[in-house]
Amino acid sequence: MTTIAHLSDVHLAPLPWPGITQMFNQRVLGFLNWHVFGRKEHHRRDMLEVLVADLKQRSFDHLAITGDIVNIALPQEFAQAVPWLAQLGRPEDLSIVPGNHDAYTAISMRKGIGTWTPYMRSTAAGAAYARSLTTEPYTGFPFVRLVGDVALVGLASGIPTRPFAAYGTLGSAQRAAFEDTLIALSGTGRAIVVLIHHPPLPGLAAPMRDLTDGEEFAAILSRREVHLVLHGHNHRNELAYGAGPHGAYPVVGIASASMAVPTHAPLAQYNCYDFARGADGWEITMREFAAQAPGGAIKALPPRLLAPADASAAPAEATAGASDLAVGGKAA
Repeated sequence: MTTIAHLSDVHLAPLPWPGITQMFNQRVLGFLNWHVFGRKEHHRRDMLEVLVADLKQRSFDHLAITGDIVNIALPQEFAQAVPWLAQLGRPEDLSIVPGNHDAYTAISMRKGIGTWTPYMRSTAAGAAYARSLTTEPYTGFPFVRLVGDVALVGLASGIPTRPFAAYGTLGSAQRAAFEDTLIALSGTGRAIVVLIHHPPLPGLAAPMRDLTDGEEFAAILSRREVHLVLHGHNHRNELAYGAGPHGAYPVVGIASASMAVPTHAPLAQYNCYDFARGADGWEITMREFAAQAPGGAIKALPPRLLAPADASAAPAEATAGASDLAVGGKAA
């Protein structure tokens, strides 16, 4: 059995104080949102530390983070994130895909997400299957990492956007490379897990917060085999099913790993996914670990079998929407 752990939307605190010249763009809005309009009360470092401490007590083979590690893409934030990532694990044990806050504004790769390159590139074994981009703004995506019986495929959907927008885009080149990567992985006998920040299917995020080429991306997923898609962005615990060539596949979104205000969104959570070979294909069990109070203990929730999907969990129109998962016994 192979186990993949998942957390997302870290929004690492504290937010460093920016220089004047760093504020001549939409960072001004993000800075005000953090300090004036209360975002810093929502995303608390103490809540994140409690969650990570609990995660480290679990047994798993690999950790995936689906974006938004930083807040307004300051170079100081990326530098601050480097030691935080290092204490989570070695680059071979941790995979990252960037979110819209990581790409909040244009910044050089050297000072921005490029500082996380060791966590965002194919492993030596995975490179044989990856058909990665070699041009800016993102090089090395999609990446492939082989972990036990699982192939992790990482995508970059975060892009700089205009103010008051948080949409993502893969682009035609990355979509084509992604489909070629899935073709290369087909027949390997591995469970294929896709990592992306934005909800991947149409209707899973509000307009201006969605994946602009979600329909094109969903079309690829409808004709190429994948077994699980993990995302963040919505700060909610969500489960949807997409229609693949061999049946339904689960799409799971997760709460922010630092959320400490239960009236705003579900409290911080991480998930673990267990992959086992069954008589009818991959059996995927999700185990959820959720905070019960701000800064309080983490509770293990009842396991859920994601695949194979039963008829009630995977309706015929599987891309029609998402249903919230239970958090602490209540709907998220």
